[in-house]
Amino acid sequence: NRGVHMPPPLLEEKKLKKGLFYEMSVIFSREGMERRQKALEEEVTRGQFYEVKELDKTGGKIFEADVDLIPSEEAITFPNIRCSTLEGTEVDTHDVLGGKVTLVTVSLREFSRPMVNTWTTHFHSKIGSNPHAQIVPLAFLEGTVYKLFKGLLMKGMKQKYTEEQQKGALVAFQNSEDFRRTFDMRNRLVGYAFLVDQNR
Repeated sequence: NRGVHMPPPLLEEKKLKKGLFYEMSVIFSREGMERRQKALEEEVTRGQFYEVKELDKTGGKIFEADVDLIPSEEAITFPNIRCSTLEGTEVDTHDVLGGKVTLVTVSLREFSRPMVNTWTTHFHSKIGSNPHAQIVPLAFLEGTVYKLFKGLLMKGMKQKYTEEQQKGALVAFQNSEDFRRTFDMRNRLVGYAFLVDQNR
């Protein structure tokens, strides 16, 4: 939660604006190759086997949640991501989050989605129909295959959310690496929750 009025650019804005030539120059740049090498090393040392083992060892609670709110001057801005609503409308997270206090729950894998229900249920019981607060479940679906079956996936996801959750649910059909790095989200099998203020 942070009082920043000017939203940061989309995570993939440079790629969208400058086209294929720019994208290829980034891919084959020294910085791009070093970044991919680092990501590969992390994937090897913290792969799915490690995530499952960590989940089993901790019972799904791999870290202590913050008890106190983070002061705005110390908090980071919530990343601006291009998403789809369950109705198929394209939106940016900063347009959705602006102006309201929001509980954003994040699921990087379908396995983690039920974990965030304890947060959403409790939060909804407290805010009720408060027009200045909202719940936004955010799910990442990574890989080209998911994009090909986007319509079918949306229909299936509607059945997994409650009617209240469907109103604010967002789906990001993109790689979650940058997003995960922003919040140091190392285990993709765990559900995460963020309380974001009206300034995103």
